[in-house]
Amino acid sequence: MKHLLSLILLSLLAAPAQAAGIPIKALITGSGGQARLSENLFIVSKRTSDATYLELAVAVADQTSGGRISSLSLFALKDRLKPSELDLLATNTNRIATSCFNISAERLDGISAWLKLLDRQGVREAQANFGPMGVVFKRGRTDNGPYTAVSMLRTGEPGAAPWTKYCTN
Repeated sequence: MKHLLSLILLSLLAAPAQAAGIPIKALITGSGGQARLSENLFIVSKRTSDATYLELAVAVADQTSGGRISSLSLFALKDRLKPSELDLLATNTNRIATSCFNISAERLDGISAWLKLLDRQGVREAQANFGPMGVVFKRGRTDNGPYTAVSMLRTGEPGAAPWTKYCTN
């Protein structure tokens, strides 16, 4: 009996621990501060490589009952982006792709190149898949002004294999 108990204890200790999710508000921070507008929406002010600021809004579109994010949008609050602003948007899109949607680093150059191509061509709306993650690029205008949005989504269960890296709201 003592031997069986020792084996059970050993197997529990040797079992791989499931990684905890990363809070999205901790992942996307800004040097100019962060403002929470609602439970599912916040804005950060981030400094670009040319020392100007760009406001980015993060909107959680879908999540599990446990708060694990399966879809979110990243908004730049303008429709025409300077190269430094586009780089900042692509960098944060890639950070979300790897940390929240478990996308491999090999796909990140493809995501950045796709975003830059769409911007250069003046595309208003497009979608693509990068492995298991779907991405929608959209430029538009609301009553509050123009925006450029990158929406990311993945089907499956955040936190369960193969989607082991995920973010929480």
